[in-house]
Amino acid sequence: MADQNLESKLKQRLKQEKIQLWIPPYTEEDNRPGTRHMQDLAERFAPLLCVEALQVESALEGIRVQTVIRWRGNQTFRETSVASVELLLPRGCKTDPTTKNYLQTRLDVLAKEVMD
Repeated sequence: MADQNLESKLKQRLKQEKIQLWIPPYTEEDNRPGTRHMQDLAERFAPLLCVEALQVESALEGIRVQTVIRWRGNQTFRETSVASVELLLPRGCKTDPTTKNYLQTRLDVLAKEVMD
């Protein structure tokens, strides 16, 4: 729960400062993190949130990975009209409940076709 609270506070701070983690200098061309810039950001936010810089850096990296996936999905949709849909499966499934599953599909297909 504390991790979600930290992520929420970080997302709010990133929006306020208009920081986009999915573009340089925070993300390199090959989707790797811009290490030095991410560390600087973590060190800057840590005292504001009263959390250790390492914890903030880890949470920022999680947010960065999510935003890169969404940004790539948006780009793919613009180019091919194929959408990436995030699926959160019920707890009874054999997958980890914290893991998001992604489905790429056109938006004009019926749910029955997707299920098949």
